[in-house]
Amino acid sequence: MMRRWVALIAVWCAVAQAQQEGQLGRWSFVNSDAGQPLRWRTDYNNAPGFTAAPWYDETSPHGISTDFRQTFGIDSALLHTNWVVFWGAGTQNFSNSNLRTGYSPTLLWNPFDQTERGRRGFVRHNRDPQPGLPGEGQPTIDANIHTGGHVRLPDGRLFVVGGCWFRADLNFASDGLRSTYLFDPARFDPFVPPTSALASPWRLLTRNGLPYNSNDPETVPVLTNEARRYPSALAMPDGNVLVVGGTIDNHSTQNCTGAFRFTSTYELYDAATNRYIAYPLRAESCVGNWWHPEDQRRFLGDGYPWVFLTSRFNGQDEFARIVYAGQREPVYTLDPYNLSGGWTRRTPLGNAQRKVRIWGSAALLPNPVLNPQTPQEQALNQILCFGGYDQCTIVSTDTAEILDFSQGDTPHRRVFDLPGPRLDADGVLLPTGEIYILGGLNRSYFGSCQWSRDNILFDTWLYTPPASGASNGSFRPAARMDELDRDGCNIFCSGSETQCDRGYLTKDGARGHHSSALLLPDGRVLSSGTEMKAPGSDSCTVVNRFPTLFDPPYLLKDGGQPEPRPTIQSISRTDPLDYGETIVMSVGLPGPLGEKFEVSSIALMRPGSSTHAVNFEQRLVRCKFEITSQSPQQAKIEATMPWSPNTAPPGWYMLFVNVKRMSDGKIIPSMAQWVRLDVPADFTPWSVSGSGGKGIKIRFYDPASGLMLRQYDAPSDGFDAFGACGRMRTSLPKGVYKIEANGLTKEMLFVPGEGFSL
Repeated sequence: MMRRWVALIAVWCAVAQAQQEGQLGRWSFVNSDAGQPLRWRTDYNNAPGFTAAPWYDETSPHGISTDFRQTFGIDSALLHTNWVVFWGAGTQNFSNSNLRTGYSPTLLWNPFDQTERGRRGFVRHNRDPQPGLPGEGQPTIDANIHTGGHVRLPDGRLFVVGGCWFRADLNFASDGLRSTYLFDPARFDPFVPPTSALASPWRLLTRNGLPYNSNDPETVPVLTNEARRYPSALAMPDGNVLVVGGTIDNHSTQNCTGAFRFTSTYELYDAATNRYIAYPLRAESCVGNWWHPEDQRRFLGDGYPWVFLTSRFNGQDEFARIVYAGQREPVYTLDPYNLSGGWTRRTPLGNAQRKVRIWGSAALLPNPVLNPQTPQEQALNQILCFGGYDQCTIVSTDTAEILDFSQGDTPHRRVFDLPGPRLDADGVLLPTGEIYILGGLNRSYFGSCQWSRDNILFDTWLYTPPASGASNGSFRPAARMDELDRDGCNIFCSGSETQCDRGYLTKDGARGHHSSALLLPDGRVLSSGTEMKAPGSDSCTVVNRFPTLFDPPYLLKDGGQPEPRPTIQSISRTDPLDYGETIVMSVGLPGPLGEKFEVSSIALMRPGSSTHAVNFEQRLVRCKFEITSQSPQQAKIEATMPWSPNTAPPGWYMLFVNVKRMSDGKIIPSMAQWVRLDVPADFTPWSVSGSGGKGIKIRFYDPASGLMLRQYDAPSDGFDAFGACGRMRTSLPKGVYKIEANGLTKEMLFVPGEGFSL
C-alpha cells in the first residue's frame, strides 16, 4: 500500500510541475528533442595530436573503448562572444618517463547555435609548451589548467592562473603550477581547420605576449611567485587581477610545522608591467604542531578562498574592500588601493560565531534599490554564504548567512535556515536579482565519510535577497532536476564506461562535486559537469557528462508556453563605455495588446566564471534609468552606467531590461545586450552654477557639427562658490568641446583630469 501511495504522489507531483512551470521553471537537455540526451565528449584518436576533435553520432555506442572522455563542465566561463568555455580534469601522458606531456581539452559551445553540429560543441586543446622536457618533477608551466582560478580581463580575454600536475610517483597526487594561460575569443573560429595556427585560442602568458619559445628569452613565461592549486582570481577596479590562495600541492601536511601545503603570499597581476607582485600573508610561530590563531596562511593560503570586491559610501566618501568570507570561519578585509597594508581580521557583529563551510557557496548580493539615483544606492556590500560541510553529516552548515558591510569594515551577521543541508551546490545570480541554488549533496563524501547516491540532491531553490538591511530574504522551491537514468551507466571505472557498478547508477540531472553552472545571455541557466569518487570505491567515479538547461519561471507561463519578453531594439553605444555615461535605448514591450508593462530595472550582469561551487565573477549592478517616452509597445530609456569601478570592475557585462507585468507583478527580463565598461579614467572635477540636487547631466558636443558625443550623469558632491560640484570620469581626449549642463553652455578646451566650470 505504501509503495502505491508513493507512486501516486510521484505522478501527482509530475503533473503539478507541468502545470506550474510559470512558478517552478523547467529543466531540459541541450538536445531537448532527442530521446537520448547529448553527451559532450572527445575522440581518443585525436588526443595525442592535440588537434580539434570531431563531433560524433549520438546513435553510436556510449561505452566504446576508443572514446577519450573529459567531464566538460568542471570549469566553465561565459565569454562576451556568447561562447561558453568548458574544461575538465585535463590529461597527462605517463607512458614515457622522459616525455610527460600534459594538456587540457576544452570545449566551446554557443547556446544560440541550434544546429546538430553546434550542439555538440567544438574542442580545442591547451597544449603543453614543454612537451620535450624530461621528468618535469617540478613543473611550473604545464598546460593542465584544472584547479586553476579564472577571471575575465577588461578586454574580454579569459585569464586562468595556476592549475595542477599529477604526480605518478605519488599515486597521482598533484602539485600546483605557476603558469597563467589566456583564452583569446578573437582567436577562436569553430570552422578553422584543426591544423591552422588559429586552432588553439589558448596561449601561455609570456613576457612580450608572443607564443612561448624556449630559445627566445623574451618569451619567458610570466610566473606567479608560488605554485598554486585552487587559487581564487578576482577582478580589480583598475583592471588588474588579484590572486589569493591556492595550495602548493595536495599531499604536503596541513600542520604548521614542516613543508606544509598552504601558500604564504597573495599576488597582484599588474597588466601595465605584465608581472606579478607578491605580498606576504601574516605568519606567526606555530603552537605545537598547529597554527597560531592569527596566522593567515591556513585561511587565505588555502584552496579557493571566497573573496569579493565590495563597495560602500559614507556621505561623499567612497570605500572599497576585498572581503574574505570563507570557506573557513574568519572574516578578513583588504584595501584594494593599499595591498601592502595587508589583511585585517574582523569579528562580525550580531551572531559572531561562524561555521566552517568547506565546499559551500557564496555570492555577492545585489543592492535592493531598483532605480538608484546615487552611487550609495548602487553599492554592493552584502555577501550570502550557504551550505558546506564541517562534519560528515553537514549538521553545522544547514544554514545560510549574510555578511553585511554597508555600515563599515566590521560586518553585521545574520543567520537563517537553509532548506536542508547542502554542499557542492551552485548559486547562480539571475537578472531579476534572485539566486538560483542547484545541485550538491546532503552528506560529505570526503575522507572516511560514508555516503550513497541517495545523498545527491535534486531539489532546487530560488532565493530572493532582502529588500532592506534588516531581513534575511526568502527561499521558494523551483523545478527538480532530472531524476531519470536513461543510459543506465554513469559510472566510470578503470578507464572504461563499459564497467558499470549497477548499484551506483547516476541520474541524468545529478550535479555534485566538480560541476558548474552559469547564467546565459538568454536568461537560462546552464548546468554541467560532475566527477567524484563513487561511494565505497577508489577505482570508480560518479560522472555526469549530460549538459542541462534550466528555464527560470520568468521565461514560462503556467502551462509551459514561453512568456513574451521585452526586446532591446537599439542602443546608442556599447563599447567602450565610461563610468557614469548615459546611453539611449529603445525597448520593445511584450504583448499581447491590453497588457500593461512597466520597466522595473536595468541590470548589468558580469558574466560568470564557475568551478567547485564558487563564482567570484558574477555580480548584478542596477543602473539609474529614466523613461523619456513610452507607448504600449515601446519605451525610450536613458540608462546611466555604474558610477564606480569599485561597484562594477571594468570589462564586459550583459545588459538586461527587466519589465513588470502590472496585472500580476511578474518580472520578465529581456535577452541580454553586451556592453563594455572601459578601464576607469582619472577623475575630472566639475562645477556648474545652480542647484545640482543628487546629480547633474553633462553633455559634450562637437562644436563644428553640433553632434552630441557623450552624455554623463554626474553625481554631485555638494556645493562650492560657483554652484554644484563633483567629479566625473571620461575617456574623451583633450580637445575643444561645447559642454552643456543645467541649461548653461560653453565652448572650451577640455583637458581630462583638469577641472572645468559652467
